[in-house]
Amino acid sequence: MRIHQPLNKILNNETKVKVLRFLYSNDIEWSGRRIAREIQISPATCHKALQELYSEGILLLRNVGKTYLYQFNHDNYVAKELLHPLFKKEERLLKVISRLLRDEFSEKVKERIVSIALFGSVEKREDRSDSDIDLLVLVAR
Repeated sequence: MRIHQPLNKILNNETKVKVLRFLYSNDIEWSGRRIAREIQISPATCHKALQELYSEGILLLRNVGKTYLYQFNHDNYVAKELLHPLFKKEERLLKVISRLLRDEFSEKVKERIVSIALFGSVEKREDRSDSDIDLLVLVAR
């Protein structure tokens, strides 16, 4: 197990992060080809990432006939103590930001908020680092 800066090797490219996020969120065994299809990357790119993550102990691997099945290794210390909390926080990020915005609006317009709707790139899950948050706030007169 890598002790010093293990995330450098584990999270060093977007493909590995996509693979890890998918396997963390879908906690069953998956073939490499199916993972590649689900996260829309090439099987070769996916296979390379899977092998590297398996060699770091982050993934479990089981051979069934001619198929290799991968699963997130929740018993691995780095996975349990670093990756698990990271993905949990990522899952809650939109809810936390929504709550913060709602609370901020609530103080400014008191009880007049009827509805708040999220739209645009964030709602479509196509946001980038330079994306803004598009909100429609309906208030009673």
